[in-house]
Amino acid sequence: MTVPGIITNITNFGAFVDIGVKQDGLVHISQMSNTFITDPNEVVKLQQQVMVTVIEIDMARKRISLSMKDKSKVSTKDPIKGMGEKRAAKLEKTPGLDDPEAKDSLQEKLRELKLKFKN
Repeated sequence: MTVPGIITNITNFGAFVDIGVKQDGLVHISQMSNTFITDPNEVVKLQQQVMVTVIEIDMARKRISLSMKDKSKVSTKDPIKGMGEKRAAKLEKTPGLDDPEAKDSLQEKLRELKLKFKN
């Protein structure tokens, strides 16, 4: 799931992003760029608006792992090649954020995340 967020804190190991749920998510330095970086300040600034992808939610430790990598530039290989036909078809049919159905789906997923972190 890809969501908008705002950088709230920058550390040596990454940046924390407010995605609209109770707990800020962490973008580890290895997930900030498709290229190697040594300092998160090379990529982000405080209060910068970013689009992040939710990688993992650890409810027990109340942690959200995020990525800022551009999926279209992750690999020079064809990302669809090698995956099953059903999965490839689903990936190709993923709607963009300009699609009203995608916006509703995104809002629903954000509501679910908020409910999980209300505890």
